[in-house]
Amino acid sequence: MIKNLLLSPASQQSLLTAGANLLSAGLMGIAFIVLGRLLRPSNFGIFSVSISLMLIFNQVISGGINQLMPRFIGHWYQFPKKQTAFLQHLLFWQLILAMLLVAGGLIFQPGLTRLFNYPYPTMLLMALAGAVFLALYNDLYYYYLAKQQFLQAGLLNIAQSLLKVLAFALIIVAWQGNLVAISSAYYLALLVVPLIFLLIDKQARLPKPQALSKPKAEKINRLWRHAWIATLSVVLVDNFDLLLVQRFSNDYQAGLYSGAMKIAMFMSLIGASLETVINSRVARYHHKQTLRDFLQKSRILILLSIVLSILVIPLSELLIKYTLGSDYVAATGILKLLLINVFLTIIVLPLAGIFYAIDQPNYFSRVGLMRVLIIFGLSVWLLPQFGAPAAAASRIVATVAVLIYSLVVVKRELK
Repeated sequence: MIKNLLLSPASQQSLLTAGANLLSAGLMGIAFIVLGRLLRPSNFGIFSVSISLMLIFNQVISGGINQLMPRFIGHWYQFPKKQTAFLQHLLFWQLILAMLLVAGGLIFQPGLTRLFNYPYPTMLLMALAGAVFLALYNDLYYYYLAKQQFLQAGLLNIAQSLLKVLAFALIIVAWQGNLVAISSAYYLALLVVPLIFLLIDKQARLPKPQALSKPKAEKINRLWRHAWIATLSVVLVDNFDLLLVQRFSNDYQAGLYSGAMKIAMFMSLIGASLETVINSRVARYHHKQTLRDFLQKSRILILLSIVLSILVIPLSELLIKYTLGSDYVAATGILKLLLINVFLTIIVLPLAGIFYAIDQPNYFSRVGLMRVLIIFGLSVWLLPQFGAPAAAASRIVATVAVLIYSLVVVKRELK
């Protein structure tokens, strides 16, 4: 049975995607370890908050792409004209949203620096530019995944990480780790690499932006609204707690929390790799019995989650010491809580994957809002009293709530 699972197309694609993601994450992990040690917690906090702002800003443009691409490109894999029309519609509205984001960011920049207790306007403006560059990168990356071109997606991911690492090394040598230069390199890599791929890979060239008529766009827009809320919620879940730590404490505490997040994010790539393959494949299933069989097979992920928890969580302090250094040991408790959440999330993946095959887009928006409300509410309530660990604990509560809700909804839908 194990041999058959390993030889199946889904397993091979999972291994390829996981391998590429782990290599890319390994490169970035090394880079962040060096940066964390060089910048120390306070400056590392400033850098990390800028990246979190960029990821949140990017959702104005790219929100829902990770769900729209596999749903429509994957679902219409036998209809290339429909795929092209979908991409044209998507790019048209992304272009409009990008212009609105940049204009709004420039106008409200002073208010944003006060809101987030982040008095670094240059870093904030660079985060805005990075959000636009990331939109281009995301379009190409998720296009490759939706077309099941996992090798190209993996190479794209590795290339942007490698370029960042090389740029960081040059900046550290030439400018002793200038914070603005490091941030510039991080964001520009998200622009340069996809442009190179678009020039080399003629089949992946994006079509001219053009909006569909209202009747033709109705199905896309309906899912996009729910997917946008869902993915915005996910990004807020992954980054807003860091901004809240910055808001209610200082750069040093934000640096500690960010250091723990970087290690936890490396471990979460296992789940992210599984998720991309699960979603692309499940989108092609059309029968309830097939989905039930898929859920039966996916029970192995529960075992994977338990094994990883037992092996990794006790090593939290050592992971911090031998990566970011002794300056970050105070973040050990935070890291343990974040790792618990990472391994719980793996159990949710096959349940969420079911909704790529059935027409229930409101699941994603509901789950996303549930996560945001729980994390935001608990963090605002508990952060002033218990500090950064409260933000990490709120993630666990949110994931457990999503798991329970998903079990109930999936059971109802597959009756």
